[in-house]
Amino acid sequence: MLKIFIALSLSLVMLACAQAAELPADFAAGEKRGWFSVKASPAEIIGAEAAANFVKGMDADQDLEFLIYVPESWEPGTPIGLLSYITPRRQAILPAGWGPALDETNMIFVELNRSGNSRRAQYRAYETILATYLIANHYPVDASRVYVAGFSGGGRMASMLAPTYAATFRGAIFICGVNRLDATEEQKALMRQNRYVFYTGARDQNRRETRSIFSQYKNEGIENVLLIDDRNATHQTPRGPELIEAIRFLDGEAEAE
Repeated sequence: MLKIFIALSLSLVMLACAQAAELPADFAAGEKRGWFSVKASPAEIIGAEAAANFVKGMDADQDLEFLIYVPESWEPGTPIGLLSYITPRRQAILPAGWGPALDETNMIFVELNRSGNSRRAQYRAYETILATYLIANHYPVDASRVYVAGFSGGGRMASMLAPTYAATFRGAIFICGVNRLDATEEQKALMRQNRYVFYTGARDQNRRETRSIFSQYKNEGIENVLLIDDRNATHQTPRGPELIEAIRFLDGEAEAE
């Protein structure tokens, strides 16, 4: 399993130690909506000392680019969910059909640019956590609706973060890629309070593995799990209706299988 050098206890509040970043004024005020990008360094997000010690070899002052979608229908100041997404590709994109699904479920989407499968795993984990902090520092994120998701190799990354940060990520969506659960008893106890979705397709090369690990979760007593086995899907991200189904399940609006 991925070993993260320092496991911060993530609290979804503004960090007093963080430096003032030169962010767009409407983003900094938690009012910006739509599809946009923001650049910020680790030091600006979590503070210079924490950033310098979080992961060895990372430049605490190097700008990272975050791709963000905030529903246009969202009313600034009201609670909103957060989906931190991990892409397998170098170029970050909002998957097709996800914008309307995020609108309907009242979720912010955040993703790192240039953080695909070719990047070292610990850096990708670090950047996903930073993305979560960045949004929570500026928007009224509902801590009970903070989820991590990923596609293919990004799904495997999400499945490695889910146990380590089970107190922060209250749910996860593993899309056509998931690793076997490797967690301590303490981590599994926290995970049993959370919810997890496994998405695969009839023509996905990872289908058998995904179904097997779904069963492993259930055998470990993690009962709030949902398998979406899309007979029309290949190795792909879910369409809008399937994403809505997944988020509704994570929100507790549907029963586990």
